[in-house]
Formats: sequence, structure tokens, C-alpha cells
Amino acid sequence: MAKDLSKGSIPVLLIKLALPAVFSLLGYTVNYFIDGIWIGRLGSKSLAALAPASFVLWIIYSFMDIMAIGIVAVVSRYYGEKNFNQASETSQKVIQFTAILSIVFLFAVLILSKYIFLFIGVSSEVVNRGQIYLVIMAFAMPAFFIGEVFYGIFRASGDTTTPMKLTIAAVGCNMVLDPLLIFGLGPFPRLELAGAALATVIGHYLALVWAFYKIRKGGIPFKVFASRILPFDFSLIWKVAKVGIPISVSGVVFSVVYIILSKVAAPYGDFVVASFRVGQLVESVSFMVCFGFGQAVASMVGQNLGAKLPKRAEKSAWTAIAIISTITFGFSFLFYFFARPITSLFTNDPQMMAAAVYYLKIVALAQVMMGFEMVLEGVFSGAGDTVPPMIVSIIGTIIRIPLAMVFANMPGFGYTGIYWAITVSTIIKGVAIFIWFNVGKWKRKEI
Repeated sequence: MAKDLSKGSIPVLLIKLALPAVFSLLGYTVNYFIDGIWIGRLGSKSLAALAPASFVLWIIYSFMDIMAIGIVAVVSRYYGEKNFNQASETSQKVIQFTAILSIVFLFAVLILSKYIFLFIGVSSEVVNRGQIYLVIMAFAMPAFFIGEVFYGIFRASGDTTTPMKLTIAAVGCNMVLDPLLIFGLGPFPRLELAGAALATVIGHYLALVWAFYKIRKGGIPFKVFASRILPFDFSLIWKVAKVGIPISVSGVVFSVVYIILSKVAAPYGDFVVASFRVGQLVESVSFMVCFGFGQAVASMVGQNLGAKLPKRAEKSAWTAIAIISTITFGFSFLFYFFARPITSLFTNDPQMMAAAVYYLKIVALAQVMMGFEMVLEGVFSGAGDTVPPMIVSIIGTIIRIPLAMVFANMPGFGYTGIYWAITVSTIIKGVAIFIWFNVGKWKRKEI
């Protein structure tokens, strides 16, 4: 159900918005966990293939954010202003543009997947397995891109529950199909990594069809689908895209940097590259909780600025910061003291487990600052002021490369220096975006 976020208890509204968003995003994390656990049974080579493939998919998700983040900021403003005609026109034209964009990315993944693995320098077996996985995932691009725009429209209307249900449907489908297709249980063929990819593709198309049905049945309080193909409207598309592009660029840089870090890690062995995947699968739980609260506060900020209530928007931001700081401190404790039993879920390889344990213990020190970064990125996004988080994210992420090279070559560090580079840069980013938030210009941003 759509909600007016310009009145009512801020903590209550924020939690009601955040919990479905968090569970929705944790659905993706569960999906990755399931893939990681089952694929881990295939050996370290398969996990090593999954790590670079995941960074490639993150690049694609970042491009998806161009329209998905932009439509939340723009449509939530129109919703706060009660301008449903503009909300409708924006939604219709963005959906059409996104459908075309998804086909472009489908072919891009098909063409470029092999060369990315070759660049990293992993073994030929890892290259072959990773390419198979990505080629199949390429066919999920329309479901990924269009689905995220649908979810953005729901969130802009104050409804984070429907995206959660749709994500659960996709994850549930994946949970059932994963072991069947990976290991060839019953009448199903043994497809290994290809099976994991196929299970994900099927699940996301199921969610897309259901989202289409929900919107058709009146799940959005304004018209979303056009009865005909509308003429391309560059000014409208740009209005949405210019909000999402800075965050998208940040995500692309983030993923490219991790691909380069994988290249730095590759000489130490495939097990170190695989440890990235294990460590990030675990850390993704904390990341997705932070991102969920970021999505919630983006909707709160967008609608309240649209309703000319900047003080209420700021109070929403501070409330989100307080909540996420408490949660991420808990994750820090969990990652540091329970790293070994957690990583044992994914592998029994002693080398890979040792590397993944180091990863979790080191990144545990930066979880609170990661929470600051993610929630405040949501504040800036909801305000339509996405350049500050872009600058902080790009600079803070790129410095990981020289830091990793320096730390990895210091006595007593080795490959763990790469993990220290991630932690130090995360702390820097959290502090920087907090300072920029306190300047307060985001409250006066016009879209």
C-alpha cells in the first residue's frame, strides 16, 4: 500500500519502511548465500569463478541504479506534491527506456564475459566456469532492469512491502531449483555453475511477471503502463537519470576496483580470490541491512522535501543514523568473534577458510562507518543530490588499489593487506560523507 510519509511518527514510519526493504534485500543475500553454499560443494575453483562474476554483475546492478534510484527521487517528489499525472508520465517513459537498456546489457555481457576473467589472471578452468555462469545470467538482464524500476515505483509511493514479497518469490524459486539444477537431482541434469545461474534467471522472471500483475491490479495509485509506445522524451529521461548516474558511477567504480583487487590477489592463489566471495557473502548481510535503511530514508526524505518539510526530512536522517549505528555494531561483534564458524558454512578448505576468517575479522572494524555511508547515501539520493556521495565513494574506493599494493607488500601482511585496504578506505568514506551531510545543502536541492 502507498503511504504519505509527510506525517506520523518518524521512527515508526522509518522502521515500517525499512523492515520490508531490508527483508527484500536480504532475500538477494539469501540467494547469494544459497549459491555460495551449494557452489562451495563443487570446490574452490567454482567459488573462485563466482567471485569475479559477482563483481561483473555488481557493475550491471550499478547501471540498473541509474533509473531505479532516479525514479525513487523524482516520483516520490511528485507523490509528496500530489502531482500524480507527472508521476504517471515519468513511470511510463522510464519503463520503456529501461526495457531497451536491458537488451543492450544482455548483449554486452555475452560479448565481454570471457575477457574480464582473462584480465584478472585466474586459471583457465576458473575462466571457463565463470564464463558459462555469466553467459546464462545475461538472459536475466530484462528481468533485472525492468524489475528494479517497478520496485522503485512502489518505494516512491511509500510501499516497500510489495518489493519484499516479489523478492521472496524470486529467492524461493531459486532455493528450490538450486540443488536440483546444480547437482542434477531427480530428473534434472547436473549443470553445476550453469544450474545456479539458470535457477536465478527463472526466479527473477517469476518475480517480474508477478510485479506486472500487481501493478495491473491497482497496486500503484497512478497509471504506470502506457497503452502504446510513447515517443522518446530525452528531457524526462535525463531528469531521472541525472539523479541516478552519480550513484551508478560509484557502483561501477566499486566493482571495477574489486576486479582489480582480485587481480592483485590472484598471484597469491585462487583460494584468496575465492575468499573475497566467501567474505563478501557474509558481509553482504550487514551491507543489505544498511542499504535497506538507506532506501527507506530516501523515500522519507524525498516525500518530505516534496511536501516542503526539510526539518522533518533531516530528523528522518538522524533517526536512521542512530538505528543503523546500533545494528552495525552488532555485526562487527558477530564478524570478529564468530568468523570461523560462519565461514565453515561455505568451505572446508583450510587455506580458503583461513583467508576468509582474516577478511571478516578485519572488515568487522569498519561496519559502523559502512552504515554511515549507506544510510547517508540514501539521504542524498532521496534529496536528488547524488553528487556528494558519488565523490566520496569514487575517491574512497579508488584509494583501495594503492593501499592494497602498499599494505600487501609490508612485512607481516601479505594478502591480508588487501583486506586492510578495504577497511581503512571504508572508515575514510564514512567520516567524509558524514561531514558533507552536516553541511546541509542537500535540504535545499531542487530537482
